[in-house]
Amino acid sequence: MLVAACGDEHGEEAAPTNDVSAGICAEGAADCDDTPDGNDQPDPNDGIPAPTAATCTDAASCLERATEIAHRDLASELGVEVDAVAVVSIEAVDWPDACLGAAKAGTVCAQVITPGFKIVLESDRKEYEYHTDNGSRAVLVP
Repeated sequence: MLVAACGDEHGEEAAPTNDVSAGICAEGAADCDDTPDGNDQPDPNDGIPAPTAATCTDAASCLERATEIAHRDLASELGVEVDAVAVVSIEAVDWPDACLGAAKAGTVCAQVITPGFKIVLESDRKEYEYHTDNGSRAVLVP
């Protein structure tokens, strides 16, 4: 969930909101563009509901959700249909940190065991490795 500090047209700070378009972003506030994640690229996870107790209640539903997110992300990255992406392997993993063992240089990650999956996908005879949590995030590993 995105919460942004915003103000009205006179610069007065308003209550935090989930809707960045509800006001003018305050000076220094993060994510002050027109998209919630701070970039102008479409989010491949748009339209996928965030996992809740109803969508990820057991290992099987978490695995299904994580695989779906990775599938959609890779298809979007490659500009292909989801059907052009195949699952090669899936392995349950306890990642050593909140960055799913895939932190970029300079990124600080909470050092907490994070259960998830290593999902290897294939498209056009090339394999791609994803690290996921239990159904809300998937990170393509270079």
